[in-house]
Amino acid sequence: MRTQLRKARQDHCFTQAALAARIGISARMMRAIESGTRTGSSWIWDTLEDILGVPQRQLRERHKANIDNSLQEEDGHSSAI
Repeated sequence: MRTQLRKARQDHCFTQAALAARIGISARMMRAIESGTRTGSSWIWDTLEDILGVPQRQLRERHKANIDNSLQEEDGHSSAI
């Protein structure tokens, strides 16, 4: 999940569909980019940076801690070391 992208989108009062329309991509593609399952082209990230006013390096960050914890729980392992 790209939480910084989601936060910036919400801070600007965009739904995923509205932001996708503004960029010129499908809502499905926007959901995939925000969830981290698709990368997206450089022009999409340039446009997101321009619209949201947040550097794309921050927007692109994936928070994998939640993924790592979920995987450990599924395996029956604790996240504590």
